[in-house]
Amino acid sequence: MIVLVKIDDMSGAKDVPYALLYLGDALEKAGYEVKVFHVCDGDLKKVVRFVKNNKPLFVGISVCTGVVTSLSARVSKDIRKVSDVPIVWGGVHPSTLPRQVLSEDYVDYVVIGEGEHTSVELANEISKKKKNLSDVRGIAYKKRGKVVVNEPRPFETDLGKFGIAWHLVDIGSYVKNRCMSYGSERMITYLSSRGCPHRCAFCYNKMFNKNTWRPFPEKRVVDDIEMLKEEYDIDGVFFWDDNFFVDRRRAISIVEKIDLSWHGEIRAGYVNDTLMKKVSRTKCSLLFTGAESGSNRVLKMIKKDMHVDDVVKMNNLCKKYEVPFMCSFVVGFPDEEWSEILSTINFMFRLVKDYPDNPFGHIIGAYIPYPGSDLYDVAITHGFKPPERTEDWDIMYRYSVDFDLPWIDIKKLDALLKGYHTWTSSCVTKTPWRLDLKVMKWLYEARVRNDFFFAPYDIYFHRGLKFSVKRVLRRLGVRLPSQVD
Repeated sequence: MIVLVKIDDMSGAKDVPYALLYLGDALEKAGYEVKVFHVCDGDLKKVVRFVKNNKPLFVGISVCTGVVTSLSARVSKDIRKVSDVPIVWGGVHPSTLPRQVLSEDYVDYVVIGEGEHTSVELANEISKKKKNLSDVRGIAYKKRGKVVVNEPRPFETDLGKFGIAWHLVDIGSYVKNRCMSYGSERMITYLSSRGCPHRCAFCYNKMFNKNTWRPFPEKRVVDDIEMLKEEYDIDGVFFWDDNFFVDRRRAISIVEKIDLSWHGEIRAGYVNDTLMKKVSRTKCSLLFTGAESGSNRVLKMIKKDMHVDDVVKMNNLCKKYEVPFMCSFVVGFPDEEWSEILSTINFMFRLVKDYPDNPFGHIIGAYIPYPGSDLYDVAITHGFKPPERTEDWDIMYRYSVDFDLPWIDIKKLDALLKGYHTWTSSCVTKTPWRLDLKVMKWLYEARVRNDFFFAPYDIYFHRGLKFSVKRVLRRLGVRLPSQVD
């Protein structure tokens, strides 16, 4: 038996663990029994108990950078205390930092990059008394106290060869209700492609996917969604692709054929009147784009390969065709001026003003120096000190700036971000009796106009009050709409 584990950093936020289901299918076809655990912080002991009692061939853990890294380290340490089973880490974080990960005594192997073929070959070698790990491409391991990184494994060009082991998890538990799913009663996430062909300097894709985009066959995608519709009564699909619209014809064809509410990501530079007209004729519940900045200089610096006007055009076309629309922005890049950060906030104000009937606000977060991205080394030259221990990567959280970006005033940035989240809530919450939001909206706009973020007691007090009220309402059994802030 092989145990595969995915850990989420918050309760109730689960999406289908497709990476594990693809690995599970490959391992089962190779003759191995597979057990999948998809757990949150409070369920880690279940994994440890199972491993102790069942003695699997190995435990494979899918790890991304952030809180999940720390939680994965914790469960690995606990497993090591009760069992000598080999522990294998895979996913973006260990693929980026295999040497640091393997410096920890609670990790034995790292699968680098795509894992379907690699995991089977690694399982075959682990099951032998005399292992020949040097021939397994795409892994790193320890040999006589030193870390060995094998040659990389080429990408599988035909993703149709990979299957999804749906039976390894309770798929029904991943169907989201209206509160979590952008207007659908029963929406589920689906991954129809891997990677992205673009070169954004803050993104993991250049390292992990080598700036490639590979789609799963269109018929396979449609057939999978039809199966989910029939067996789990879904009425919406959240396409979890890094870039759903790389092939615009394919994307439109898929959403037309499934005839369900859908949410997908697109680059603003792809958008034109013809495409938006086609999108408007489908059941689009949300079109999402990474706008990143309101400064063309910053967009050039981060290699976004687009302009602010592209986002303005997309906003106007979404308004014209009444398509729900959301942008994400990032602030705090190395070499970004504070005036450019304020320009980004004012640009977000403009987008909301120009499309006032948009049911969604736009989101913003702090820049995170992700290992493997082009900007990671730049951040280090600007004074960023990456964690020296694997478990310490939990400091990296985009929406609360608890880590040090030496080139910027962290307290000021944190106040700006927290204030904006309240401001955008005031724009999308259709509750005229919420005088508190109106007051906070006015105060925040005044702070931005005057570049005054000193002593932001109003912001912190309101956020604390909001969370306290929501906690009480939940205990009373009151169901809160998704846009309540």
